[in-house]
Amino acid sequence: MFNTDKLCMGCMKRTKNEKVCPFCGFDESAPVPQQFLAPRTNLLDRYLVGRVLSSNGEGTSYLGWDYILECPIVIREFYPETLAVREANSPEISVISGCEQTFNEYKISFLEYWRAIARMRDLSAIVPVYDIFEENNTAYTISEYYEGVRLSRYLQQKGGALSWEAARVLFMPVLSGLSSLHSAGIMHYGICPDNLVVGKDGKMKLVGFSIAAARTAMTDLTPQLYPGYSAIEQYGYEASLGSATDIYGFAATLFRTLTGIALPVATARETRDIITIPERFSHTIPVYVINALANALMVNPDERTRSFERLRAELSDAPTVAPSLSATVEIEKVAEEEKEKKKGGKVRYGLLALLVSILMLFAFGAVFILTFYWDRFFSGSTSGESSSSAAPSEVSEPSSEVSEPASQEPTYATPDLVGKNFEIVRHSPAYSFFVIEKAEEVFSDTVPEGYIIEQVVAPETPLPQGATIKVKVSKGPQMRTVPDVVGMTYDEALNNLHDAGLKIRFEAYENVSALPDNTITRTEPAAGTQVEYGTEIRVFVNKKQ
Repeated sequence: MFNTDKLCMGCMKRTKNEKVCPFCGFDESAPVPQQFLAPRTNLLDRYLVGRVLSSNGEGTSYLGWDYILECPIVIREFYPETLAVREANSPEISVISGCEQTFNEYKISFLEYWRAIARMRDLSAIVPVYDIFEENNTAYTISEYYEGVRLSRYLQQKGGALSWEAARVLFMPVLSGLSSLHSAGIMHYGICPDNLVVGKDGKMKLVGFSIAAARTAMTDLTPQLYPGYSAIEQYGYEASLGSATDIYGFAATLFRTLTGIALPVATARETRDIITIPERFSHTIPVYVINALANALMVNPDERTRSFERLRAELSDAPTVAPSLSATVEIEKVAEEEKEKKKGGKVRYGLLALLVSILMLFAFGAVFILTFYWDRFFSGSTSGESSSSAAPSEVSEPSSEVSEPASQEPTYATPDLVGKNFEIVRHSPAYSFFVIEKAEEVFSDTVPEGYIIEQVVAPETPLPQGATIKVKVSKGPQMRTVPDVVGMTYDEALNNLHDAGLKIRFEAYENVSALPDNTITRTEPAAGTQVEYGTEIRVFVNKKQ
């Protein structure tokens, strides 16, 4: 049997019995919290337990060693902290009194779930599971160890985002794998950049499987939700989890990959469902991909793309796929001047854009028909002359004389826009007879960001249909407070800094034992510092050796 005495329990590489591993920095003598198995614990006299890889409400994953195959593995232990405790100095688990039935029900779910995954071992998009057993009053799974980097870290290395062509190579095989998993009744409910691993071969695999109860609020387990990637139904809203839940997570991850921006938490999107794509990406992402993402990212699961087959067809621009009326995409610029300067453009999509477009078409059509028939049938009857007696030039050329009342162009009173949200009013049916245009953005300590400070045309001024009303929009205060993002993942930190009007830049990796892997250790400037709007904040990310 292979001698494991000199194996580092942090990376499974052979060392010279150093206290701290020269390869990964793991210190085997460091104390381990009681809820975790101690390094070098043996399971089934075949598997050796190493360092903790991850933990959630369902259990813990460890790096391990297979004595027979003589290779690294991943060990998953079912250990719900809300229902059980580990005996001191022992691998045994004891169920908390009164929780026996719930514990056993979840353990059965755990075993059935992983047995189903093990039957899908031929799928290239997942890591194969090759052993499942019970020991220490709980259950374990053994999976192959897939060496690579998490997608979240991979994106950092690639500058924050990927082109559609680069992303397509990574994501489409995973999408096909998810389609097969769903056909077998296997859901993931945790698709996000931290649960996708890009291997040395350039292929991406899905990891981080857990039973549904660990990925849903309001269960007996501590929920593991991923802000920006978990769907709204996972937060306890009245909707069942299903294929649409994983579709949301997959699409949110693809959106993050293509734009460098994580979506807001799903519960926040319920009240303010506005998603923007930075202009530098809006021209590089195909329209059919944006439309597919719009369909897959609907907040309401009943309106969302229902299957991965449909999503795959939409992302492939299949000609047989008709565009969804629930998520027609509209590409627009913030203002004409900004378009000319190639600044500030954005792509918006969703049901609101479609409804507004339809209402505007109806409104414009009604006004046109009313004006046309008024001129044709009523203006001529008042003078007793035939409408054909007028020369063409008298109809098409402007006149310096005051027109007769019957042929006057209808006017509308200019609305009072000050204090209203610019994005809302420019798409509101109430203002569809005008073009609301952003003249400039100015800092303001009193008016919230995105709200109108001033309008050029005074309220109640009569304006013809289609007239442009230019407005000044607040950028919020010029000085911003750096938020505290220590302990957050890179995506969470990016989202928080973006909301604060700041930029983010990955600076370097650090090794901080007190913080989880792949989380922010500190920022420069530090949290609480006052900086100007748009300042680039340098972040340091934890990388445990």
